[in-house]
Amino acid sequence: MPTEELFQKQRKITVAFSTFVILFNMAGSKLSKINFLGNEIILNNPNSIKVILLIAMTYFFIRYLQFMHGVKDKGISDAFYKRAKEHIQPHLLNRIFKRAENDLLKEFGSRKEVVIDRYNVFNPSVKPGTASISFYNKRGGTVHEFRNEKILKEELIIAFIRSSLYVIFRTHFFTEYAFPIIYICIAYASYLPSFIKFFGISF
Repeated sequence: MPTEELFQKQRKITVAFSTFVILFNMAGSKLSKINFLGNEIILNNPNSIKVILLIAMTYFFIRYLQFMHGVKDKGISDAFYKRAKEHIQPHLLNRIFKRAENDLLKEFGSRKEVVIDRYNVFNPSVKPGTASISFYNKRGGTVHEFRNEKILKEELIIAFIRSSLYVIFRTHFFTEYAFPIIYICIAYASYLPSFIKFFGISF
């Protein structure tokens, strides 16, 4: 079975089991006996079931992380950086044209005919806060190139925020990869009252 299918299956198990743990802890449920193969098992310490659930949930969580790591091409980085570049591009074009408008208009004819088709912003080989840019016109072909064009900090911050919101709310990546982790953290948090009671912590 491919890793992607195993990951999808493990995600469903992890979310379902976390839901059961949250409901069990928040409802204050207690098991005093279990029917197993027609035999009744009496639990002298009903709280022990919470420990078993905690161990099982941790196992499912580790398995989820392992399978998630096994999915090589998640597409999150590509979606984020592509969106970030789309947000940064108009700011760069406006500043570059403003600085050298006459020369660039002679080459391009119109600002609307220009697109930044390839540029490295988040690249280890490029200085932080700068971009290596190639300009293309809409008909194709490189017409001008800039190296180490300065990107303002505000432009990076705005692009980062907008791109993060896009990835979270407009793509499936958040619900597929991040949400199960947040959800299982909520399940762990549902154990806090039990831990506080067990260790006799008072506030």
